[in-house]
Amino acid sequence: MSAPPSYTPKPANEPPPAYEFPTVFNIGSKTTIGPLITSNQLKGHLSLLRAFNALRTQVEASEITTFPLSHDKPGERKWALFVALAVER
Repeated sequence: MSAPPSYTPKPANEPPPAYEFPTVFNIGSKTTIGPLITSNQLKGHLSLLRAFNALRTQVEASEITTFPLSHDKPGERKWALFVALAVER
């Protein structure tokens, strides 16, 4: 196994190299006519993931004691029950 290539760190105040995002993509034998998603769609998706993470953190930290929980990983059990109840609704 060869060692990874060496590199020289750049100063912190130096901007990253310019990068031009591709405008078309090859998928199998077809070529798209534009990006698969927009940057706004990506930002929206990341915002949704952040919201789910915040909700999970809040549920796992809650003081819910009205249903039985095993003592191993009670936060994860709370989240699993929360999701199951949401699906049931």
